[in-house]
Amino acid sequence: MSIGSSSNPFMKESYFENISADNQSMTVEGTISKTLILIFSAIFAASFSWKLVLDNPASMNSLVTIGGISGLCLALITAFRPNLSPYTAVPYSLAEGVALGAISAILNRIYPGIALNAVLITFSVLLIMLALFRTGVIQATERFRSVVITATVGIAFASLLSFALYFMGIGMHLYSTGTYGLLFCVFVCIIAALNLIIDFDVIIRGAESNSPKYMEWFASFGLMVTLVWLYIEILRLLSILSRKK
Repeated sequence: MSIGSSSNPFMKESYFENISADNQSMTVEGTISKTLILIFSAIFAASFSWKLVLDNPASMNSLVTIGGISGLCLALITAFRPNLSPYTAVPYSLAEGVALGAISAILNRIYPGIALNAVLITFSVLLIMLALFRTGVIQATERFRSVVITATVGIAFASLLSFALYFMGIGMHLYSTGTYGLLFCVFVCIIAALNLIIDFDVIIRGAESNSPKYMEWFASFGLMVTLVWLYIEILRLLSILSRKK
């Protein structure tokens, strides 16, 4: 099975294969520790932007724009230059934390408690998917990968189409707060969660193939991308459900 058949752009096979490790090799433990660093970096940045938005709600748009664009630029740089991941992973997490903290603060003012619930659900899903992966209940088979990758690409296409139609004054029911929007959001959350299984498998195989040490940062970066996506979708799902109450 290919270690890089992942729908996550930061988990490509070519990044892990045919790379000779110099002195130290990638390990699962090292990747876990670096993932924790990225998670806490995002939480720290989110706390900072959260306070800024509470003090000045008008700053939300600026923080989301700056954090979002910075995160995207760092993601693209890392996608093309994995060896730079030790230097881009933490800044990426900080940038995403700024954006997510600002969005969460505003939504939490509208729907009290929604941010904490989204965080708890996100980490609960992470632990559940890890348990399912470790026990072999869900395995990253070729068929599993194919289905998840196809669904992820479809979601990405729908998002881009929705973005383009938005500027033409056309809305898509998939991203509305109605029934179709709710069902689609649940579907996206499920696909995002299933991407974690592929990420876990890629990390294991990357360690087994003795990839260089910097790939720990690259793999944890890729996992962080999935977690950010999952959190955003869970936050959106909770906001839709809150509107319906």
